[in-house]
Amino acid sequence: MPDSDEALMLRCRDGDAAAFGVLVARHHGPVFRYLLRVTGDREAASDLLQDTFVAAYEAREAYVPSGRFTGWLYTIATNKARNHRRHGTVAGVPADPPRSVEQVAAGGELRGAVREAVLALGDGDREAILLREIAGLSYEELGPALGCTPGAARVRAHRARVRLRELLAPYFGTSGEERP
Repeated sequence: MPDSDEALMLRCRDGDAAAFGVLVARHHGPVFRYLLRVTGDREAASDLLQDTFVAAYEAREAYVPSGRFTGWLYTIATNKARNHRRHGTVAGVPADPPRSVEQVAAGGELRGAVREAVLALGDGDREAILLREIAGLSYEELGPALGCTPGAARVRAHRARVRLRELLAPYFGTSGEERP
């Protein structure tokens, strides 16, 4: 049976660099997809992914397994994404503004419309819905990742779902089923 993420991180904290390599291999794809959805930019997500794992490795000695490792890792990724939005750059490259939902919807691209609708959410709501629905964090893990209580995290995720339904209403009937 493979080691848990928490056990691997404890081994890394104790000097086992190979254990961190296993964590990177295990979480590279999911964290990248989360950052891609948060930023809407493949290059920025790639840079932020690298920054996330570097920061996690640098913080290894401070790691305390009080919850799941993924909650800790996604907190780092979320903070990196917030800094990217705040400063508009990753590695000195200006961020491209996302297209509007209306621009994508006019082209009839549902997948693109969903991506753009997620990008149209406020930062806190976008983080909440992606960490909950894509990363699979519990509300107890989501709260600390967002810097709020689990109850406030639940409200943010709910608000994001409601807003996404509104933004994507042209693609779905009133029952939530896709139009023919």
